[in-house]
Amino acid sequence: MKQQKSIGAAALSTTAASQSRAKVAPSHLLALTHPVEINLADPDAERHTGNPGTNIFVELQELHPADPDELSGARLRILESGRCTVLNAEGTVLLRDGGQGGHWYGGLDGAELAPICQTPGTPFFVRLRELCSERPAPYSGATLTLFTGDDPELRACFGTHCLGVLRGGLLLRFLDCLRQRCDAEWS
Repeated sequence: MKQQKSIGAAALSTTAASQSRAKVAPSHLLALTHPVEINLADPDAERHTGNPGTNIFVELQELHPADPDELSGARLRILESGRCTVLNAEGTVLLRDGGQGGHWYGGLDGAELAPICQTPGTPFFVRLRELCSERPAPYSGATLTLFTGDDPELRACFGTHCLGVLRGGLLLRFLDCLRQRCDAEWS
């Protein structure tokens, strides 16, 4: 009896997994196919940033953390390089069964990233796009805003909700890595 329940549960989870994969955005699938994924906050990450075969990600912090360095659950992910560079905003969500799932907020491709990367240190506001076959793709509702000044900060928002922020040295490393990836084939 127990074995039948576990076989049934396994079949249901396999079906749910295959259905959820069918709904994943194509650029998010790129994140799943590369064998190497690097957190830019890791001390050894610098030696991997120039390799287009790696995915680089940063975990965003809460805007107003209860504890120092409290993470928000959202990430910015850099895929590929040159004209094929893609920047995605994604997050983790809690599922009803207590597990974690993912949510894709939107992305930008190399052509839309180029103006951001060509003027380092300049504040910017960009709207992320849905990933669909029509061009240009519609906006997803997610935005990235770079505030400069004494305490620079990059905010990822969805509507009026702040998904998370990057500050300090990690922000500078992220922007530098994004520039390197975008410039790989442009120069």
